[in-house]
Amino acid sequence: MDEILKFYGLRWQPFPRTDPGCTRSFESTDLKNALGVVRYTLPELGICAVYGDTGRGISYAVHCASKSPAAAGCTVKYIPCCHVCPRDMYKETCRVIGAAPAGKGRQEMITAIRETARSLKQQGRPLFLILDRAQNLPDLFFRDLTAMVHEDFGQENLMLLLLCGDKELKYRLVQPDHKDMYDSLAAHWEFRGFSEDECKSFVMRRLEEAGAVQNLIADEVLSHLYTLSGKGSCRELSNLMRDALLIGAQSECLIIDMNVIRSAVKHREL
Repeated sequence: MDEILKFYGLRWQPFPRTDPGCTRSFESTDLKNALGVVRYTLPELGICAVYGDTGRGISYAVHCASKSPAAAGCTVKYIPCCHVCPRDMYKETCRVIGAAPAGKGRQEMITAIRETARSLKQQGRPLFLILDRAQNLPDLFFRDLTAMVHEDFGQENLMLLLLCGDKELKYRLVQPDHKDMYDSLAAHWEFRGFSEDECKSFVMRRLEEAGAVQNLIADEVLSHLYTLSGKGSCRELSNLMRDALLIGAQSECLIIDMNVIRSAVKHREL
C-alpha cells in the first residue's frame, strides 16, 4: 500500500476501509439530516430513526452524531443488534447501560432500564441509546421500546433512543403492530446516498486532502461516478476508488481514466 501512495504522492489512503474519523467527514445531505434528527430530538429526548439501503453511510452518520457537540452532555451507549431472542436483548441492554434488575423477568429488566435512564436524566447526562441494525430486533422488545422511553402518560421522555438500520426497519415501523412506535417518532430520515454532485465532490475532496495532484482523476471518470457507485452508495464508491488507485499504480497510469475505472469495476465484480 505504501508503494501505491508513493506512486501518486498521497500522504494517506483517501478511501480507507475503516472510517477516517469525523474530523474528515464529508457533509453530504444524508449526514447533515441525520445530525439534524439527533439535534431536533435531543432537547426533549424521545425516539428517532434513520434508515436506508446498505452502504449509504448510515453507521458512519450515527457515529458522527454520537460524537457531535449536541451529544456531548449525554451518556452515549451503543448496541449492535443481531438476531437474538427477546430475553437476550433485554439482558444485553441492561448490561450495556449498567442497569441492575431486581430479578431475571422481562418486567424487572424493563423497570431497571427505566430507572437507570431516569437517574442519568436527573444527573444532567441523559442516556443516548443507539440501537444499530434495529431491523433485527425481536418483536416483543421492539414493542416494549416505547414503554422504556416514555413516562407520565407519554408527556416526558427518559432517554434519547436512536434506531438505525436498513430499509426493513422502515417497513417494520409502518406495520400496524408497531403503530405505537411509529406515532412516537420525534423525527426520522431515509438515507438516499450521494447525489451526482456529491459523488464528484467526495472523491475530489478525499484526494485533495490526501495530497493528490488536481488532474489525478479524469473528468470523464468524475461524470460516471454516480452510476458506477450504484447510484450514490458511498461504500461502493470508496471501494471502487480504492481499487482504481491500486490498479492504476500497478499499471503505472498517472491519471485514473476510464480504462482504469473499467478494470476496477471488473475487479469488484469478482
